[in-house]
Amino acid sequence: MENQKRHLQNFKTQLDSIATDIKNTQQLLRNYGVPISVRFHCESNTEFKGEDSIEMGPNGLEIHYSEYLLWDTIVSGSESDWALLYEKTEQEGYIECDGFILIDRGVIGRPKTIIKKRLIETSVDVRLRMYKYLEGFVNEVCKELKIDEFHATQQNLQNALKKIQPQIT
Repeated sequence: MENQKRHLQNFKTQLDSIATDIKNTQQLLRNYGVPISVRFHCESNTEFKGEDSIEMGPNGLEIHYSEYLLWDTIVSGSESDWALLYEKTEQEGYIECDGFILIDRGVIGRPKTIIKKRLIETSVDVRLRMYKYLEGFVNEVCKELKIDEFHATQQNLQNALKKIQPQIT
């Protein structure tokens, strides 16, 4: 039990490190006058689209899943906790589909279940997939901006990812 607590604390510390890199990235984007359309992807409450999949549910009905990485903030007292990376799974089924908590989103016959967990609580393969997705996003922005200082931030993020990945594989 003590080992698990220590592991989770270590993991949270590493998430904090990534969070700091992203905050620095946000500031650099602002400093260089990067358009809001690009900056948006590093802002709070942003969803990074993960992967889609389809499974067969009860009675042979299709269930569609979409996974996102949510970059979010929670304010505790006067401090913002930027170490909140979330996995969100959206699950779309049909009204007659049993075994799922269905939330009607206004489209008849296509209700949706939304499951949201802190990334620290998700399975290892999900964490790894989401980190790789985030790293890919940072790489794309770096290519577009061609800014030396931004490349340093990119390197910091990649180093943080390399430190985390061996521990969670």
